[in-house]
Amino acid sequence: MSTYGERVRTRRVELGMSQKELADLIGAPYQSTISNIENRNSASRNTLELARALRVSYEWLETGRGEKELPIENSERPVLLTEASLDDILLEVERRGAGDSARLLAELILKNSKGG
Repeated sequence: MSTYGERVRTRRVELGMSQKELADLIGAPYQSTISNIENRNSASRNTLELARALRVSYEWLETGRGEKELPIENSERPVLLTEASLDDILLEVERRGAGDSARLLAELILKNSKGG
């Protein structure tokens, strides 16, 4: 059976995503966060965010058991903040719920205040 980190890495590669892109999707400040996750055997505190970004079930990511992929509509795809339109951002805020939305908005404010 694969480890937690191997499941994260394998799925990220299947989706054609870089470590930096995945870090952006889960709100991690550094690409190295994903590198560290991919090199561990046990679950991460970011499992819920990772499962959403990688479009897999929480159970599969956490344990390697159960259904792997979740059906997802195009309107529910994760948004990269660097490529997001206002409509994309509003859809992502709605999808994430209140707690994660505050984090997303803070990231956007920080990004805009730095001019990039």
